[in-house]
Amino acid sequence: MPIFFVHEDGSLGVPLTRGCGGNLNTVRGINDEVSLGGNIVTNLLVAWKGYKDWKRLLRIRGETVHRRPITLETLLRQIGLFVDTFLRLCQEDPATRSASRQWRIGGANGISRDEVVLIGVIHVAADCWMPILKVSRYIYSS
Repeated sequence: MPIFFVHEDGSLGVPLTRGCGGNLNTVRGINDEVSLGGNIVTNLLVAWKGYKDWKRLLRIRGETVHRRPITLETLLRQIGLFVDTFLRLCQEDPATRSASRQWRIGGANGISRDEVVLIGVIHVAADCWMPILKVSRYIYSS
């Protein structure tokens, strides 16, 4: 099942900028452990239209002898940093520019990190999780 980032008031999602380092106390279960499988690490994957898929390993269990699962707060912050790095690298590297204008990252009229909302994370393959993202403005399709 997906893991959603739901606030105490029932609203869904955390702005990327807040997920990277802001106050997350209003997210339900923020201090609860989350289970992303029995391994110590898993992969995070971003698949963004017009860009190359991007993966990174994520440590999902603690480094102590007990190997406790990470908390929702740790997961949310790690996903935030992962997505933020992806957006920054895509914006800085002209070779990764999307052919699709409406999904272009950065630049004039491109999607910025301030417009990305972290909705949750979903298991998409063996040892692979994908952030569920939303852009806070309308993206037209041509």
